[in-house]
Amino acid sequence: MLSESQFDRIGQALVAIAQRMEHSLLTAMVEGFRAISPHASNAAANLRGKGMKSRELRQRASRDAAYRRAKSRQRGIYQRTCQQAINTARKEAAEAVPKEVGRAVREAHEGDKAYYRQAGQTPPPDDGLDGIIKDISGQTSAIMDTLLRSAAYRQPGGGYVKARDIFLREVERAANEMLSGNKTFDRAANEAVRGLAREGLKTVDYESGRVMQLDTAVRLNMQTAAAQANGRVSVENVLKTGTNHVEVSRHWGARTDGSGGHADHQAWQGQVYMVNGSDATYRNLTEATGYPGDLLGLFGYNCRHNMFPFWPGISTPNQWPDEPPPREYNGKTYTQTEATDRQRALERQIRALKREALACEAQGDKAAFSRIARRLKEREAEYKRFSEAMDIRAKVERCSVEGYNRSVAGKVTQAAKRSARVEAINEAISNSGNPKKLTGEPDERLKSTSPVDTPMLKGVVPKNANLTNVEV
Repeated sequence: MLSESQFDRIGQALVAIAQRMEHSLLTAMVEGFRAISPHASNAAANLRGKGMKSRELRQRASRDAAYRRAKSRQRGIYQRTCQQAINTARKEAAEAVPKEVGRAVREAHEGDKAYYRQAGQTPPPDDGLDGIIKDISGQTSAIMDTLLRSAAYRQPGGGYVKARDIFLREVERAANEMLSGNKTFDRAANEAVRGLAREGLKTVDYESGRVMQLDTAVRLNMQTAAAQANGRVSVENVLKTGTNHVEVSRHWGARTDGSGGHADHQAWQGQVYMVNGSDATYRNLTEATGYPGDLLGLFGYNCRHNMFPFWPGISTPNQWPDEPPPREYNGKTYTQTEATDRQRALERQIRALKREALACEAQGDKAAFSRIARRLKEREAEYKRFSEAMDIRAKVERCSVEGYNRSVAGKVTQAAKRSARVEAINEAISNSGNPKKLTGEPDERLKSTSPVDTPMLKGVVPKNANLTNVEV
């Protein structure tokens, strides 16, 4: 059997592999955009003022020799980098999965042995574990490889593009925005990369249409592997020791569809079953829970239940604590399941902002970095407040992003503090009774020195200051 903390640890190494792959792609995009930028800008500058319509402008710019060479070269570099990052992730995953599954199997077995000893029974032998590890590792590795190979980004207009093909599309989109006169190439490129970072790399099943964040899908795959390992070890240990009865654990927030079937975990949790057969007192484990054939049931997809050996006439069923009543936060009431879902949503938001902060740092965009830093610290504070209000452990390991190290975290903290100070000063000025920002012409100057006296800011705006840049 596995504890909650053991469940949470398993798979972190695989999540880190997927996140490193994603970070490599974003870094490669930033470098590619930077290399193309001067050529794209020169192509546009050579065509300005010639009275061409947008379509003709785009066509002429796309034929600029230097721009075409730069675009072709950087596309090739990005695609090679992308393929290398995916291949590296696949190789690392193939090595890491058996280790993670092996740890889950061994920890589940040691947990079972401790339970048997506590019950005064002979612990199960250690044989057969390697076979379980091999079986589950094979299935999990195949799924992991598919997840990594199917990595894609969502397009702003809808639809998904494979990771290796996204760069050229974003370059052309940035160039079109520049040629339309809306933005510079650098600004459009920076916004494109930040948008991709915010959305995150997805894994797409094109047959079913199912889409998930790549790191979330990797985590779920590993936790499902851990659940299957947990179940397989528990059942085999029960059969090895000649016991035929098991008790399934009960936990708060178990999923339910109201059907009373295998997918309705609330319907069958916290009860005693027979592994083989059934009688008037105990139902059959497989019939009630779907284990081992139904991935929607016990020890299936993202299931976190445990199973304990049970000796009729000797064992006493566990007294599981009742789920707490709904709790209120900021005027809204949350059940345990709703609170857990909200916590997962906040974790995804925090990871998205961390990815965006990394993109801003790679771009050297200090203004955007400060804005993201402020939002990130606010989300982290909200996550902590919500978790405490719901009495749920804050799972900070789920908020981690590869590349977001102590150095970056320190820069985010400082940038958020500076942003908060600037906002406080601006608010003090706007509430001081002084006029807001003056909208003069660029050559309009202040006729005389103007004092500034607020609770947070004291001083003067000097005579001849440009009124378009000053609040007085």
